[in-house]
Amino acid sequence: MVKFSFLAVVLTAFLASNVNGENYTVQVGVDDTLAFAPDRFDANVGDNIVFHWVSAKAKHTVIEADREATCMKSNKPLAFASVAYTGNPEAPPKAVWKLDTAGPLYYFCNIGTHCSEANMYAMINVLEVGQTPQVPGFTKLPEPKSTSTSASPSKKTKAAAADEPSSANDGKRVSFAVVCGALISLAVNLI
Repeated sequence: MVKFSFLAVVLTAFLASNVNGENYTVQVGVDDTLAFAPDRFDANVGDNIVFHWVSAKAKHTVIEADREATCMKSNKPLAFASVAYTGNPEAPPKAVWKLDTAGPLYYFCNIGTHCSEANMYAMINVLEVGQTPQVPGFTKLPEPKSTSTSASPSKKTKAAAADEPSSANDGKRVSFAVVCGALISLAVNLI
């Protein structure tokens, strides 16, 4: 019985340390533009999306939508909706969105015509736990850029240059089902 209790404690600790989600960073108003960076990426159920308001020139929001580019708040009872912030590149305000359901996740900025005319909307492809993201997001906020730089790159270039991709599923995660199956198998064999 002592062996079983010890094994259960060890496996529980292993489960708790290896099934934690990744924290992905999205810049809101990157380089004082009407854009999210990145504007498309993959993440997993259980991951957190940390929005950083980095634009010092304009207010922005992050509002969940039911479809891409609709610029209309989701009908879900607990749809994600941030308050409007004016950012600060040095110490940006933040909001965290925990991903709890697999499937496409759409969001936009509802300030003025930011969504309808400037196309300030984005999408996260939320995968099941354990699936490997094909287009990984960013796991840290890049250093603020100097304001003395010349023309800013396009929306896609900014997203690509913002940071190094995450290695979200590089062996650190373990499928919950696999761990539960191992626990059940061990319990049956030990009893």
